[in-house]
Parts: sequence; structure tokens; C-alpha cells
Amino acid sequence: MTEWKQLSDWIYAWRLDNLGYSTKEGYSAFNALAGFAVAQGVALTAVAKGEGRTGLVLSIYLVAALLTVWWTASLLKATRFEIDSHGTSTPLRAFDLPSIQHGRFTLTWTLVVAIILAFLAANGLLPNQTAREPFPGSIVVSPYFFGSRPQDRLAGIEGSKIDRQTLDQWLSWITKEKDNQRLVWLQQQSPFPGHHTSIHVELTYNAELIAVSQRVAFLVKADDDSARPNLRQLKFDLLPPNFVQTDRFTIVNPDPGERLVVLCFIEPKKDKTIPSAGDCEFKIVRR
Repeated sequence: MTEWKQLSDWIYAWRLDNLGYSTKEGYSAFNALAGFAVAQGVALTAVAKGEGRTGLVLSIYLVAALLTVWWTASLLKATRFEIDSHGTSTPLRAFDLPSIQHGRFTLTWTLVVAIILAFLAANGLLPNQTAREPFPGSIVVSPYFFGSRPQDRLAGIEGSKIDRQTLDQWLSWITKEKDNQRLVWLQQQSPFPGHHTSIHVELTYNAELIAVSQRVAFLVKADDDSARPNLRQLKFDLLPPNFVQTDRFTIVNPDPGERLVVLCFIEPKKDKTIPSAGDCEFKIVRR
């Protein structure tokens, strides 16, 4: 109890109540700090979207909230000296009594709001946060050689064949294959059904038949207003010291309607011929 009393006295400056009060009004200063606290809460709600950065955003918010509390407490503890007609210096509170009471109320409000918002953010309950759950199913992909991929759509996205040919023309700019090399297109058969947490996966294949290089992966989703796809690139893990791509990557927070698309070059192992795309035994497995 003694520690809590000391903390309460440090925050609310109860021990200074035996001093007199000046005639200076302090509503504007305390209102400005209260408004700053509200702005911090609005920013937290807008930025904490459940995209893997909640901890960072919440930490920044808590630092700003603590600074606001410290600033408000400093104003409550502020004093000034007034000299009367006899030249006597008298210590007084920096603000009048109604302002001090108002300041204590705004400080309490700031503390309560900070605690509530921190709890909501930590549990993913803010209005702008997306509630995510683990994806329980398997990620099944269909393999194609690049030239044999579905030509009139990208990852099951609707749209006319003419639209798809013009919108997907960037795919034709990809580096040409070498004689002993083929570009493979892996496309998830079914889209993710909901908002899911990140999935740590590995691209597996028949390593006795082929070697894989130059991998790239996307989460692809249809634009609701057109046949244009939204592409969200994923990063393959790198192996130090030369930072060579590995077969491992993370599907970051997949959303409803998104599908995984992986492109990679394959080469046959020594004394082997390039097998069909299906015989490469491509799979996406959890790790």
C-alpha cells in the first residue's frame, strides 16, 4: 500500500494540496494533453492492423502515453512564487484549484484509456484489427511449366481472355529459359477461406531428379472492381554467409480469396532429363 500511495502522490501531487493556489487558469494546457492522448489512441487503432507489427505499434503507443502522463503529472506538480506587497515570497500551485481538479481528471482519463487500448491491442480486439486464426488445411498446388500455365487467368482470377492477356503481359518479360532449364509455375488449387495467421512452409520436390533455383512467390487475389490481380510478394529465407535462397518461406497473414503462386527454375540432375511438371513432386509443407 505504501508503494501505491507514493506512486499516486507522485502522479497526482496530493502532497502539494497544502499550498495555496494561484489565479492562473490551466484548462488549455490540460485539454491539449488530453487531446494528444486521444490522438494517440486514434493512431493506435488506425495502425495496429494485425499484420505482425502489433508489438511494435503498441510499444510506441505506450511510450507516447507514458510521456503524456509524465507531462500532465509535471504540470500538476508545478509551483510558482508570488511576492506580496511586503516583499514576502509565497510558494503557490501553478494553476487555480478548478484547473488542478480538471488536470487530475484528464490524467485519470489518459491512464484508463491507455490501459484499455493496450489490452485491446494486445488481444487483437481493436476495431481496425483483423481477427486471425490458424489455417487448418493443406496447401495443395498444381504444377505447370510456364508455357503451359492457364493463359486466361492468374490464380483463378476471373476476367476475359483479352483482359488477362494484356494484364499479364509482364509475365512474358521473365528471363528466357536455357536449354537445360525450365520455368515452373505452381498455383494453389483453392484460395484461403479466411483471415489466417502466418504459415511457415517449405517448398519440397524430388531432389534426385531436379535442382531448383531463382524462386519467387506471391499471394494473389482478385481486385473486386476489375480483372486486375493484387500481388503480394513473399520472401524466401536466405542462408548466410552468401545469402543464397533456400526453399523455406513464410506465407504472411493470408486473407480470404488469396492464392499462393510460386515460380522457380528447375534443372535436371546429372545424367537426367527434365521430367514433367507433375513428376517433380512439388509440395508445400509446413515446418
